[in-house]
Amino acid sequence: MLKLVSGFDDDFDRNKSQWTKKIRGIDFVEARMVFNDPNETIGPGTINNGEERWLCVGMANGKLWTVGYTIRRGLIRIFMIRPSHDDEREAYNG
Repeated sequence: MLKLVSGFDDDFDRNKSQWTKKIRGIDFVEARMVFNDPNETIGPGTINNGEERWLCVGMANGKLWTVGYTIRRGLIRIFMIRPSHDDEREAYNG
């Protein structure tokens, strides 16, 4: 179950964020915009080393993105962002 959060965790992998910016044109700070999309969809991802991971699909910078995140210390910690897959697009568009 998704826990209540109080904001975003700034303790993310900066190298991965920079790589993502270079390859995909968006970094982990910009990825936060996805959570502001009023039509966002959130679904369970996986459990990795006992940690729940979630997927959020939403718009940012005019594109549909999927953000992978977890909750740590009551904060959203982003660990990936990528263009949404076809099935995620379909779920988003309802």
